[in-house]
Amino acid sequence: MNTFTTTAVEATLGRKLITRADQFFSHSQDCIIDEMIQNSRRAKAKTVRFILEDCDLIIADDGHGLTADNAHILLMAGGSNNDVATETFEAPAGLGFYALAKYDVVVRSHDWEMQIPKEAFTGGTTAALTRGFAHQDGLSIRIRSFIPLKALVEHEGGKLGEIIERCSRYSGLTATLQGFPQDVPKVVVPRTFLDHALEQHTGQITAVASETIHGVTIKLARVRGEFWRMDKTKINFFGKVISLSDTQARHQIPSAEKTVELNTEKKAFLETSFCTIVLIDVHDTSHLKLKLPERDVLIQDEGLDLIWKTVEHLYCRMISNPAVVNGLPADHPLRGTSPYPIPRPSCVVSNLAGTRWMPA
Repeated sequence: MNTFTTTAVEATLGRKLITRADQFFSHSQDCIIDEMIQNSRRAKAKTVRFILEDCDLIIADDGHGLTADNAHILLMAGGSNNDVATETFEAPAGLGFYALAKYDVVVRSHDWEMQIPKEAFTGGTTAALTRGFAHQDGLSIRIRSFIPLKALVEHEGGKLGEIIERCSRYSGLTATLQGFPQDVPKVVVPRTFLDHALEQHTGQITAVASETIHGVTIKLARVRGEFWRMDKTKINFFGKVISLSDTQARHQIPSAEKTVELNTEKKAFLETSFCTIVLIDVHDTSHLKLKLPERDVLIQDEGLDLIWKTVEHLYCRMISNPAVVNGLPADHPLRGTSPYPIPRPSCVVSNLAGTRWMPA
């Protein structure tokens, strides 16, 4: 007769995970600046300073910083000093500091300083924490040899300034830059994503629709003209903007609509095109459980599927307005699933039965 026994087995993290910690991120300048800005924002900072000193980059914020007793969190995979609200709304992974794993780093906060050799990120050596310094608000990080050669500082500093401007633009933080080439802005003021992203299309927008659902605000702008080479779907994930091509975005909005509209001056129907720009502003992930590994791509899950469905409904609602010229093909799938009646296309279209629809 067999005797069965049951033992509880818990999930654990193996030592291999630490030895490969330098592979968590691409360690590109974009990635590093993104992660450091996100850490400053979660620390409730209002401003963040970027100082280029020789080949080192210093990033200093005015957030709540870290106590010496919590400094070890920086080298704890999955650890964080975030408050309950941040953990609820954003569910951060606690890996952002590992974006620096290819560099020697010096961290200062409150009354302590920690020297972190790059080997410490993978467990090859230890970091040295020293207490007793004069009190310093916030937290500062010196990244050693961020620009590898001093001769490249002028050229690489300009490129780095562009990256900082782009990464901090929608973060809600005011960024100041010191020690950069003269043509680099000294201050980057935060902008509102849903408005600023459309500024270049001022005068070409013919219709707008927006809706907030489950902590995400979606805004659609119908723009005159074709933008085949431009990523027309953008997602702002707490300051990091991801641009998706038409093939990456999983909604069914056509990349461009060929239409005709009445030109009152020429008294004739003229062919034109329209594109729909999709902007998604994420400010709470507690419901949709959106995840953004390394701030580069969104994990495709049920929450994101709900966003794509809402985008499609907003689009259908927008072009259901008879006053909006539309070129949605007669056999397009959205015509069959739309909760709103969509007028016939404003162009010559032949369906499978051979019927031709002319401009109204």
